[in-house]
Amino acid sequence: MALQLDLDETADEDTVRKALREGGVARRRAKKQQRKKRDREKPKPSDVFDIQCKNFGLPPYAREGMFAKKIGREWRFDFCWQQYMIAVEIEGLVVGILGGRLVVTGRHASITGFREDCEKYASATMLGWSVVRFEQQQVKNRYAIDMTMRILQARGWKPAHDLSVRLTESSEVFDFGGKGKVPF
Repeated sequence: MALQLDLDETADEDTVRKALREGGVARRRAKKQQRKKRDREKPKPSDVFDIQCKNFGLPPYAREGMFAKKIGREWRFDFCWQQYMIAVEIEGLVVGILGGRLVVTGRHASITGFREDCEKYASATMLGWSVVRFEQQQVKNRYAIDMTMRILQARGWKPAHDLSVRLTESSEVFDFGGKGKVPF
């Protein structure tokens, strides 16, 4: 008989361990609870990018900046630099295994979501914006921040300090769930 426990975020470690030993429904519930807790502790890629922008001294920007009011839309960019007409979108996909096959889900992977993104990005271009899209791993490995700095510099931004050492002298580090430490 499986131990039936209602585990939530307040469940202590002993309760979780006991449920894991017992197996069955309680074990699945405990594992799900551990995953949820781990996911809550991880910063979102957009938050990581925000910290990177601040640490590298990028010019002022807006998060969730609205850009298409003049054409009657209330679209937002994840990050935008109005002065340089540069926008950054951090794209997210949910990847899982279903029936032994790799399955990609999430808004950006749906036909409707993809179509709406195409409309949004085309309209942004019509309005003079350059939209740069990055996936979450590119934020973690700092490709996104490095490329954003290069694009801003190409548009006339002058950094206050030498950026030639920016990728080796960062002091803040975050451990992404045992998958390697990522400096900001």
